[in-house]
Amino acid sequence: MSHQSPPGGLNYPSGYVQQQAPPAKKKVRVFTWIIVAINLLFLVWMIFGIAGVANSSCQAGMTQQNCDAAKAIGGGVGAILIIFLWVAADIILGIIWLVTRKKAPTIVYVSSRQSRRDNVGRSSRSLS
Repeated sequence: MSHQSPPGGLNYPSGYVQQQAPPAKKKVRVFTWIIVAINLLFLVWMIFGIAGVANSSCQAGMTQQNCDAAKAIGGGVGAILIIFLWVAADIILGIIWLVTRKKAPTIVYVSSRQSRRDNVGRSSRSLS
């Protein structure tokens, strides 16, 4: 059994080995769960709205045909309103979710002899 030194020039005491770190779990942000909860509330609102129209009773003096037509029109308008609000809320929440996501910081490498400003100045002078 040959003993090879690990990468990076680190020497471990005999009997010790370097273990791979477990893969990092991707954290689910709290805002994601808020979006899911809001979507579930819209779904429940839609279900109860449709069920409410189906279980409504007609007022006296309306024929059954007029009552059914009024239920259909009112239910359709209500469903469209809920869907419109649902889509609008999802677009707004989706934009907020995308804007607030965490990103790895951007690393800019600059020569140790010159500052970045000097480099920019030289490149613009050489073009003219």
